[in-house]
Amino acid sequence: MYSFFLYKSYIIILFLVCISILGKAQISDSLLIKGDRGTKEISTSDTIIASSNLGVDLRTPRTAMLRSVMLPGLGQFYNKQYWKIPVLYGALGALFLAAQSNSRNYREFRDAYLLEVQGLPNKYSGANIASLKQYRDDYRKNMELSYIAMVGIYGLNVLDAFVSAHLKSFDISEDIGMIIKPKFENIDLGYSNIPSAGISINIMLH
Repeated sequence: MYSFFLYKSYIIILFLVCISILGKAQISDSLLIKGDRGTKEISTSDTIIASSNLGVDLRTPRTAMLRSVMLPGLGQFYNKQYWKIPVLYGALGALFLAAQSNSRNYREFRDAYLLEVQGLPNKYSGANIASLKQYRDDYRKNMELSYIAMVGIYGLNVLDAFVSAHLKSFDISEDIGMIIKPKFENIDLGYSNIPSAGISINIMLH
């Protein structure tokens, strides 16, 4: 039972590490689109090409998501975030190997348990039947956790590709400004004016 909880903790930690790594560079991946001669957008089937003096390509979130659904890592390749691909496949590979190992051990102790119950010779002849059953159950749970974690990493890969493509279209340049200031005015009701106070928010795009 202790080994089961230890393995479960390992899976959770690995999953959280992957979330942290895959989401680490989201803000730094944002692109700045500006130019003295303006910006012109040309839409194609899967890419919006912004042609300016910087020559920036904008990636569409839907295409990035669909590519990651078809093949893990393909959306990250589409977003030009190549460093995420080995991280993704490293996590999937580790979980796959863990699943295979636990599956092999599960079958081994399952067969040994069944043979021991019937009084037939097996690899663990003479072992405590309750212990064999416990090992069988633990390895089965670990195997199932490994496959569940693989599905989680696959889903995270799709989500990461979608969000990253969205962030690439964000303009966080100094050309965007916002001014917040108090505003006072009179509301004309026809028969009288009522003074009112509020907040004025102005967003400036240069």
